[in-house]
Amino acid sequence: MSIIREHFPRIRVLDIHHTNPSQPMYMAPLFPYGRCNHLPQLEYLFVNLLEPCEDEYSFQRNTGPISASELKVCNLPLIAAGVWESLSPNTVSSLTGLSVAFYYNNYEHISGATKLLDLCQNLKIFSWSIFPLREWHHPVDSPSVSSSLQFPRLHTLSLKLCTSSLFVSTARHLDAPQLRSLTVHGPKLGSVSWIEPLFTTECSNPGITHRRVQL
Repeated sequence: MSIIREHFPRIRVLDIHHTNPSQPMYMAPLFPYGRCNHLPQLEYLFVNLLEPCEDEYSFQRNTGPISASELKVCNLPLIAAGVWESLSPNTVSSLTGLSVAFYYNNYEHISGATKLLDLCQNLKIFSWSIFPLREWHHPVDSPSVSSSLQFPRLHTLSLKLCTSSLFVSTARHLDAPQLRSLTVHGPKLGSVSWIEPLFTTECSNPGITHRRVQL
């Protein structure tokens, strides 16, 4: 990890595959907590796990914020708890492509995620999945998106959500006037009525030429 850190000023592409999700300190040597980790030339970031996700009920941050003002494409296929805090605002503001699978154990984490997404004004391609940390965990209160999702340049959107309330709230807050392609994935036990709000007149975009639905 220390060898990689020495090259932070020159790295343009960083791809990290973590093979042990239960090991909480794995990424700490690379992105130490309590200090800002600058990657001034980074354009592509692919990390399958930044924080541990073994314990559903507790969370402790182990990584410090990543600052990459030139970042264009980011793929984070497994995000748990407060990991959004590990991406600084200037890092996400330059993104044009973002793929995120977000596994939550607290609804506040979803709120924090959408607030950070509000800074992603340059996104053109966005893939977003939201699911509980454990498949068997079905809380009484349904999670929802409570912040505006404004993407003025977005043309391709893929959504994979786990509850009807997430579909409804996402449709209510989504504002993407340039959207051309929309892909919607529902859960195995979902119904067509869940995704209906995304295709109603109120939130549909007349410019969309490609629609795909999978349940």
